[in-house]
Amino acid sequence: MSSICSYKNIVFLIGFLIGMNIAFSLIKMEEDYTINSFSLSLTVIHPYKNWFSKKFLSRLSIDYDEISYGKETKVSEAEYLNKEVSIICAVFMKKVQNAKALQDTWGKKCNRLIFFSTREFNDFPVVQFKPKNSWHFLCDCIRHIWKNYGNQMQWVLFVPDDMFVIPENLRYYVAPLDYRNPHYLGHALTFWGQLYNIGQAGYVVSKGALSALESRFNTTEKCAMGGKYWKNEDFYLGKHLGELGITPEDTRDSLGRGRFHGYSFNQLLFRGKISTLGSYWKRSVFPVHEGRECCSDLSITFHGIEADKIYLYDYLLNHLRVFRHGGHRGNMPPVLSTPEEEVWKSFLRKEGHPVENVSAEEYFRLWQDKVSAPDDFNKRIRSEQMSHFFEGLLSAAQGNDSVNE
Repeated sequence: MSSICSYKNIVFLIGFLIGMNIAFSLIKMEEDYTINSFSLSLTVIHPYKNWFSKKFLSRLSIDYDEISYGKETKVSEAEYLNKEVSIICAVFMKKVQNAKALQDTWGKKCNRLIFFSTREFNDFPVVQFKPKNSWHFLCDCIRHIWKNYGNQMQWVLFVPDDMFVIPENLRYYVAPLDYRNPHYLGHALTFWGQLYNIGQAGYVVSKGALSALESRFNTTEKCAMGGKYWKNEDFYLGKHLGELGITPEDTRDSLGRGRFHGYSFNQLLFRGKISTLGSYWKRSVFPVHEGRECCSDLSITFHGIEADKIYLYDYLLNHLRVFRHGGHRGNMPPVLSTPEEEVWKSFLRKEGHPVENVSAEEYFRLWQDKVSAPDDFNKRIRSEQMSHFFEGLLSAAQGNDSVNE
């Protein structure tokens, strides 16, 4: 009897393993089909050059030496794009020090910077919501942006507060795109056949996409009903946009390198820092690389950057200057309004001394007499202070006498 039970257990175990293997194979086939179908409809050729030429603009390469010390003022490409392409940066805030770092650095490059949170911060301005789930929170953030800035908005970037962003590169990427059409940009993942941009890398939504979303979730009650679990707002966003026919776009550069990154510079540039078994690698729609080929030269986001590193990267990218052609302008001596020889001659004339036949020793003694030594200077100051003190006492005494009279 025991042998029969053992045989049945073995058969059951084998059947269970075969069933699990078939189920995982079907899921994998579905995801592979989704990825392949998705990839075929995408392109990595970016039309910025065509857009730029249609603006009848010309590009001129200028060295930092000219920018820093030249007299002519020229409009940089980043400054031009800042006026042409409006970016609202929506930051999900958890730490005040991170928020202040963003505000002091790359946040200044946004056309508008807004902090959202589920709790209140007494010493920092933040838009607070009390949601029932994470999608409810994101949905209310979207409704707030649409209500207050819908008329002038073009693009909205959503990021956590430990993110380093290069808004100039984002403008460069979206400038040729029509923000009135639905666009959904970021680092694309797939889960159970659903495509979405992972919040860990940040994502960008155009006005056209937000308009379609807001028409569906036009009350906070509808927002609350659109999700169920916490920490899945990025998945729900992809799901709801997908139902509206809006799917993630390929944001890689022409070499297949990503622009939106769910990890830091250090983790991506050095191999072996990230486990290849993680969902970020396994579920990414497009291959994720480590080392020098990890990241586009026009990358937009890097995740997992603490406040001190945010300041460091901002300094290296936006303030440190490399003068490749020698820095000739900056190394030139300043133009003096008065020649150096005339400075000491002018001093001698003012003191009533003849200018001719004055040796260096005589000039030094004259200057020493004019400028007191430290000890003499201190004595003179103390003497003047005591003099002012006694003058004050004398004035007070005279005032009392006049009152008594």
